Amino acid sequence: MSAFVAVGRDGNDSMWPIALAVVPVENREMWTWFLTELLKDLGGTEQSYRWTFISDRQKGLLDAVKQLAPHSEHRFCLRHKYENFKQKFKSPALKELFWKAASTASKTDFRRI
Repeated sequence: MSAFVAVGRDGNDSMWPIALAVVPVENREMWTWFLTELLKDLGGTEQSYRWTFISDRQKGLLDAVKQLAPHSEHRFCLRHKYENFKQKFKSPALKELFWKAASTASKTDFRRI
């Protein structure tokens, strides 16, 4: 069993739950179903340019977002990326560089790291 959750932010920068589903397996079919139902509630795919999806590259989610919300932004959660990174790279110096690089606001700042 897997749980799929969608949250959003309001004008006060507060997070609110939008949708929750418990599914038997995490795969493209289940993500497609979840996103289809979510998009119905959010006003349809023509509004997808207004949304950003943040995930940890779940199985099937990448394809489902591309198919159902092609004009949305899709980014990857840095906390999850770091969890994968630190399994290979244990050095505290690399941890520091990872978070410095992740928090830069420009290419110029990134190149200075």
